[in-house]
Amino acid sequence: HSLAQVWQMFTDRTGDPEAVQWAGQPYLWWEYGNYTGAYFWIVLIGLSFFIRRGDIPIVIVCCILLLLVLGDFAQWSPYNIMRALVIPILRHLRVPSRWSMPLLFTTAILGSIWLQRALKYTRRRPTTGRRAIVVSMCLFLAYGFYDLQIHNTRYFKLMFQAQAPHTTLKGDPIRTIDPQKVFGTVYSSFPAVRHNLSVHTAPEMLALRPVGWIAQDAPHNDEFRLSDDGIIRLLNWSPNEVRLHVRIQTPARLIYNQRYQTGWHADGYIVEDYSELISIKLPAGEHTIRLRYTDGLYITLLLLCGGLHVLCLFVWLYATKRVRKSNNTL
Repeated sequence: HSLAQVWQMFTDRTGDPEAVQWAGQPYLWWEYGNYTGAYFWIVLIGLSFFIRRGDIPIVIVCCILLLLVLGDFAQWSPYNIMRALVIPILRHLRVPSRWSMPLLFTTAILGSIWLQRALKYTRRRPTTGRRAIVVSMCLFLAYGFYDLQIHNTRYFKLMFQAQAPHTTLKGDPIRTIDPQKVFGTVYSSFPAVRHNLSVHTAPEMLALRPVGWIAQDAPHNDEFRLSDDGIIRLLNWSPNEVRLHVRIQTPARLIYNQRYQTGWHADGYIVEDYSELISIKLPAGEHTIRLRYTDGLYITLLLLCGGLHVLCLFVWLYATKRVRKSNNTL
C-alpha cells in the first residue's frame, strides 16, 4: 500500500497533485521541497557513481532519515517504531518533516565526499570535467524552465475550478494566521530561488485552494473579506495573480488574508497595508480586480545564479589550462 502511494506521488497527473497524503502525517508530501530542494537530490544521485564500500553505513543512515521524514506511512515505519519507544523525547515526536533537517545535513556530508572524488576524477581527465560542467549547467537551466513554466502551469490548470459567489456580511470575522515572510514555494521544487508570491502564509503554509479546502484548512477558509456587505466571486488564481469580481452597495475595503508587501499591485485600485494584511479600497458598484505580485528579486537571483555557473565554468577552464601547461613543462 505504501509503495503504491509513493508511485502515485511521483506519477499521478490526472487529479489534484496535492491529494496524496499519508495517514498521520500533518504535512503534505510536496512541502518537503521547502526544506531540501529537488535539484540537490538530482546532483546527489548523479554523484552516486562515486560510491565506495565505506560509504554504505552513512547511506543506510540517510535512508532511515528519509523514511522518518515520510512519517506514519506503514505500521512498521521507523517513525512509528521510534514513537513506540519509552524514551519521552522520541515518543512525542509530532512533525515528521522536521527530520528533513538531519537528513539534509547527512546527505550534504555524503555529497561532499562524492563531490571530492568526482573532482579528483576530472583532474585526471580535464576534458571530461569540462563536459560534465557544461552538461550540468544545461540540465540546471532545463530543469528550472520545466519546473517554473511547464510543471507549475499544468498543475495550476488542474487545480483551478471556478467557485460559487461568496457572500460576506458586515461584522463577519477575518480569520488570520501568522503573516510571516516565507521564502521558497511549495508548488515549485525549484530550490529556494524565487520568493513566495501569493500562495501561502506561514508557518502552516495554508494555501488559497480554488478546488476546495483540505481538512486542516477548514478554519482558515475566509481568505477574502469585505468590510461591508457584498458578494465576492473568485475568477482566476495563480501563484502571483488573483482575479476577483466584487459587488458592493456602499464603499468598502476588500481584505486579502496575505501579508502586505510593496510588490502587490491592482490596476486602477490602491493597494495598502491593513493590520499587515493586503487591503484594496473600493467604491460602491461592481469591480473586476486583478491583484498581482511583482518580485524583481526572483529575476535578480536567477541571473545571479546563471552568472555564477558561467563564472565557475571559466574558472574551471582556466585552472585546467594551467594544469596542462605545468604538466607540459615537466
